[in-house]
Amino acid sequence: LQPEQLDCGAAHLQHPLSILQPLKATPVFRAPGLTSVAVASVNNYTAVFLGTVNGRLLKINLNESMQVVSRRVVTVAYGEPVHHVMQFDPADSGYLYLMTSHQMARVKVAACNVHSTCGDCVGAADAYCGWCALETRQQHFWTSASEGPSRCPAMTVLPSEIDVRQEYP
Repeated sequence: LQPEQLDCGAAHLQHPLSILQPLKATPVFRAPGLTSVAVASVNNYTAVFLGTVNGRLLKINLNESMQVVSRRVVTVAYGEPVHHVMQFDPADSGYLYLMTSHQMARVKVAACNVHSTCGDCVGAADAYCGWCALETRQQHFWTSASEGPSRCPAMTVLPSEIDVRQEYP
């Protein structure tokens, strides 16, 4: 194999690649020791899950311009490389299956319940999370991370102090 073929992973193919004009691309994210990737398109974001050689799972959220808007790191198996095959759970896309040399793990793709306010939730820029002002996800009451904290509901009480014995129009 030629060196340019090895760069494209031809060493792992039954039939070597023949490249006349290689594609050129600019990386959207760089990190040492990446071993695997799984990608999902969610609520105007691209959620990218990257396994590493030291047993971590990086979650990168990209906006529509393919810019990194948030990062989160989860340790899955410290010191063990994450296997190159990762798969979203076909029954529940809120989970991702991954493997190391000694275990298989089913990892939740988001931890939305850690956010206690709309501003915190939407400000985290997690593709899977959003804030609902009502019990159900109705379009006018759901705020996704892509809409930003300015869409969070706010309430102002005027006057700032209310006398319960007085009537207010």
